[in-house]
Amino acid sequence: MKRYSIVFVILYLTQPVIFAQSKDVELSTLQKAMVGHYDTREQAATDSAFFEIALHMAPIWPERGYWLYVEQAMYDKQNKPYRQRVYELKKDEKGGLVSVIYTLPVDSVWIGQWKNPAAFDVLSPADLTEKKGCSVFLKKTGEGNYSGSTKPGECLSPFRGATWTSSEVELFPGKLVSWDRGFDADKKQVWGAEKGGYIFLKIAN
Repeated sequence: MKRYSIVFVILYLTQPVIFAQSKDVELSTLQKAMVGHYDTREQAATDSAFFEIALHMAPIWPERGYWLYVEQAMYDKQNKPYRQRVYELKKDEKGGLVSVIYTLPVDSVWIGQWKNPAAFDVLSPADLTEKKGCSVFLKKTGEGNYSGSTKPGECLSPFRGATWTSSEVELFPGKLVSWDRGFDADKKQVWGAEKGGYIFLKIAN
């Protein structure tokens, strides 16, 4: 064997082996069900207790697992979102589905970037801040259907006089129902919809 061939073999065998991340069918299915553009205009048109809200969920970092950039705003003020988050879809130690919630550095930089998910490639998970206790635990309830919530009393927040917040979610094909509320130390609701959750209809993928 020629000398340069020997050198090539040695170099090949000593290179680090990079394995592609194996696909998790459950998480992939959940992510696909969540991705899309939603609004509550139909609900608001029939019930004045609910506002017109726009919701955008876009997949980011496909090589790192199952991540979503999530942006929520009043429908007529989508250039001024009131909520920007990153969700990581993963499994807990028992194999249950979990959506871990993170905040972003400098929210204003990312406004509208659901249109350009590749923009998030300059970030890594280390740049995010996890909202401890605010993860949403989900269960599959049917074909394309999921439901879940945060754990009571664990998602701490002083927002609008609350002590802690709760999030309840139901996901159906073409529809997402989200009910976010704030409670004080006596478990009295201090903010959020009182009748039930906001009904977001998917208007596009």
